[in-house]
Amino acid sequence: MRSRRVAFTLLELLVVMGIISLLIAMLMPSLSWVRKSARRTACASNLHQVAIGLTNYLGDSRGILPYVIPLTKRHGEEDEDDLLSSLKRYVDGAGVWTCPDDNTGVAEQLGTSYDYWPGWIMWARELFRGDPKHAVARIVTKFYEFSPDKYPVMADAEGWHQPLDETGKNASWWDGSVSSLRDWTNPRWRR
Repeated sequence: MRSRRVAFTLLELLVVMGIISLLIAMLMPSLSWVRKSARRTACASNLHQVAIGLTNYLGDSRGILPYVIPLTKRHGEEDEDDLLSSLKRYVDGAGVWTCPDDNTGVAEQLGTSYDYWPGWIMWARELFRGDPKHAVARIVTKFYEFSPDKYPVMADAEGWHQPLDETGKNASWWDGSVSSLRDWTNPRWRR
C-alpha cells in the first residue's frame, strides 16, 4: 500500500492566510490604543517625577514655590528664573521634561513639554497687581496651600493625549498626584 501525503491545498492555504490577515486587521486599532495609553502613562510618570522634585525643592526652600515668570528657556542659556534651572538638583534627566506625545516642538522651544501654572499666576500678580518680586512666590504658595486641588501645579502645555479624554492633558497637583484634566468647566477638574 502506498502512504498518502498529508498537505494543504492551495485553496486551504489561501483561506488560512485570509483568516489571519482579518484577525490582524481587527487587532491593529486596539494595538494603536495601547501605544497611546503607554505614552500617556509615561507622560504621567514624568509629571510625577517633576512633582517629587518640586516637593523636595519646597523642603529646601522653606516651603516656597520657585519664582518663575513665565516658563521660558533660551537656547543654550542658563536662566535663574527658569524652572528647569531651579529644579535641576531635584529632577534628574532631560527626558523627564518631555512628554512622549509632544510632536509640536514645544519641548525644543521651551525646554519642556509642561506648563508651570504657578509661574503664570506669579506673572499675572506681578503685572496686574503690582506685587513685589520677593513676595509673589510666597503669595502664590499660600494660594496653593489653601486650595490644593483647585488648580494643577504642572500640566501638559497642549492637549497631546486626545481623544483619550476631553482636554488631552495630564496634570500634577499640589499633593504630588497626577491625573488627567477632564472638564475645564468644572472647578474641581480631577474626577
